[in-house]
Amino acid sequence: MSTQFTLHGGIDTIGGTIIAVMCEGHRLIFDMGRVHHAKLPAFDAVLLPRSIRDLQHSGNAPQLHGVFQGDEEWDGKTLLALSHNHLDHTGLLPYVQPQIPILVSPDTHHMMTALDLVSDGFRKPLNYEEIPFGQVREFGPFRILLTPVDHDTPGASAMLIETPDMRMVYSGDLRLHGLHPNWTEDFAAMASAFKPDVLWIEGTRSPAVNNDNILKERDIEPALVEGLHTATGAYFTFYPRHPERVHSFLNAVKATSRTLVLTAESAYLFDEFEGPTASDTFLLLSDDEQTWSPALAQRVKERGWKTISSRELHGRDREFFVQLPYPLLGSLIDIKPAQGSKFFHMNGNPLGPHELAWDNLHRWLQYFGVDFVYTGSTGHGSRSDIHQLILQIDPRVVMPIHSLQPQRIGVSHIARILPVLGKAYTQSDLQTAGCPTQAELDAANAD
Repeated sequence: MSTQFTLHGGIDTIGGTIIAVMCEGHRLIFDMGRVHHAKLPAFDAVLLPRSIRDLQHSGNAPQLHGVFQGDEEWDGKTLLALSHNHLDHTGLLPYVQPQIPILVSPDTHHMMTALDLVSDGFRKPLNYEEIPFGQVREFGPFRILLTPVDHDTPGASAMLIETPDMRMVYSGDLRLHGLHPNWTEDFAAMASAFKPDVLWIEGTRSPAVNNDNILKERDIEPALVEGLHTATGAYFTFYPRHPERVHSFLNAVKATSRTLVLTAESAYLFDEFEGPTASDTFLLLSDDEQTWSPALAQRVKERGWKTISSRELHGRDREFFVQLPYPLLGSLIDIKPAQGSKFFHMNGNPLGPHELAWDNLHRWLQYFGVDFVYTGSTGHGSRSDIHQLILQIDPRVVMPIHSLQPQRIGVSHIARILPVLGKAYTQSDLQTAGCPTQAELDAANAD
């Protein structure tokens, strides 16, 4: 049986990537993401799905026989793999049959386990199978290798996949402007030597020609130092699944004579990946202490971390730099921030205007007179970065995914397929794929 693959998600969305590859009766599926689609009915914190069937019948999850709870029993011939731990790549995992093995990098496994312990994970019995970078996992006719790429979370991976008649590369999410561009560059070199028939590559920032208008990861610290010097009260949100970024916060508060205040969850993840962390490194915001998991409470006790409440922050605006994630915005009522306070948004939730909470975040800040300042660094490469990687890898066919505008991704001398949801592709589709003309590319990228 020849290899065929089908894309079940991530075609016209940012995230939600689900690709199923079939060969000789075996199946490899990656990732298992869930995202909000603007054209579909949405579930939220109030309107909850009752089961995977609700997500499937509303168009928010694909039909994948033998994968989800309530399907026919797992036959031992399906393997899942994850590129990294972000929800737009893992959000359907709670509905997966618990006996199916899920291939992950060591740091992704570490993060998923830690998230379960701090109550931000799935807390489901999932069958993770840790595989070191560079080690080949054989599964029926498949040979699968994970290799690191630079993204804004630990353990992010690209995949090199081989069957008897096809070589495939999946980029996962990646960038060249982070602190570890060599990881992405080494992946591209390895993928080039692999000589893939098809490259699935992310195009999240396909409208952005380059990185001129963004902060690079190394720019966050000086931007914060500048902002903290002029702020009275200083608050921020970021994605706790990127614990490495906390070093920038610690350096910034040291340079501006402030004290960092973190949520317990963020402190736990920083301690897990960058620690152990001394008790005088930061304070913990205690406003949600009643919700701390036993593992969180135990870690606080073990490390001797001290706490502070929002009421204790009132009137001491210039002393602190306070993490204030969306669920804790109500703490502003007790803090009563002084005029000239700033809220530094660094890729935390809500992520952007596409999320329902985005407008509400701004209403809260405006009501309390707090200025919004974007100070994040995206985890995704620009269009020129992606094109650079495509040229270096030089696949027979490139298929841009994980993008609202995949037509912007491509080069005129490499064949391209803009994927169709649910279509089964084979070698014959790759062999007949044509190159986009320069005129087509120019028209797609005309701003």
